[in-house]
Amino acid sequence: MPSTKWQIEHPERVKELRDEYRKRHPNYMKEYRRTHREQYRGYYQKQKQYQRDWRKQNPERVKKYDKKQYEIHKEQVIKRVIVWNKTHPKNHRKTNKKYHKNHPEVHRRGIRKSKAKRRGLGDVELNEPFIGADGHHIDKECVVYIPHELHNSIRHCVWTGHNMETINDKAFEWLIEHDVLA
Repeated sequence: MPSTKWQIEHPERVKELRDEYRKRHPNYMKEYRRTHREQYRGYYQKQKQYQRDWRKQNPERVKKYDKKQYEIHKEQVIKRVIVWNKTHPKNHRKTNKKYHKNHPEVHRRGIRKSKAKRRGLGDVELNEPFIGADGHHIDKECVVYIPHELHNSIRHCVWTGHNMETINDKAFEWLIEHDVLA
């Protein structure tokens, strides 16, 4: 690191002088590196610990920085995560379980989408799910959430069209009545 004004103003010349010195004294440089190896290791360990501590003390700045870095290197991160998930399947499952436990609403929505996709139905939600609600497909693409009792009050089948007009009328009446759809 340049320590004088001249070194700061003449970085190319500093590099030339350093390279020249290393060529003239190759054994000295090897010996110096060998004898000071532990000192370097200690320095880098202190540096790493300082960085860890700083990240713990500044979570908001870290989050902002990490988000920015993720946006810049998104493709590389995704590739790295895919490789890690394939090489560490047990850890991947643990990570997923922990995420699902901390984000149950996201997990439930993913399960609903998965089931709808498996059945060949779409998952375009026209309103938000709520406790005690069933997802009702008004057609093969769109879903509305209505109370469980209402959904089970009329037998219907989206594939054959049996009673679909009746249940859809009741569902939309309920949605308008409760100001879910205007």
